[in-house]
Amino acid sequence: HYKRIQAGEKTRDSRAETVELAKSNILMLGPTGCGKTYLARHLALHVAGHDDRLLVVRSHPELSYADLVDGPSGPGIVRAFCERAHEEPQRRFALVLDELDRGDPARALGEVLGALVERGRRVRLGRSHDLFVAPRNLKVIATARELPHDPALWGRFPVVEVPGDPEVLRRFLAARRPGFEWIADLYRALNQRLREIGLLK
Repeated sequence: HYKRIQAGEKTRDSRAETVELAKSNILMLGPTGCGKTYLARHLALHVAGHDDRLLVVRSHPELSYADLVDGPSGPGIVRAFCERAHEEPQRRFALVLDELDRGDPARALGEVLGALVERGRRVRLGRSHDLFVAPRNLKVIATARELPHDPALWGRFPVVEVPGDPEVLRRFLAARRPGFEWIADLYRALNQRLREIGLLK
């Protein structure tokens, strides 16, 4: 089931409410340049209350289990962040898994992925054999361009669709591809035409 929201700062409060309504997780789905990473960071900051209790992990193919969970020299960054949340149960923490579909989250997070979804459930880590429990004061916000291939993944995340916003695209192009801002105007015109003929709401 999808909840469609419109990108833009003026509706940030409604997005914050959406995350609060989600019991633990949310997946923001949208094309490159729609502003989903920006929104995810702001929602996570709203949830945590301070950027010191916010961790952003950008997914990529080289990200490994050792990086995130259990490495040869100790806990990975996600496990360490969860342990800190356990130590401060009176505070709220937020984890952003950005661009989830760019990597292999099931491989990189292993059994911890299931524990993050079902907070309170104990799992035994594959490498160290330690017991791991995701803290109940941690919320997970993920982003992706497309639904991850593993339906067990996105089936557990309430999905919020973030449609493309011409203004967000314009800012992205101005920063990354100066001189190509006309693409945002074309995108706006195409969307308007699709609305006129009833193919886009």
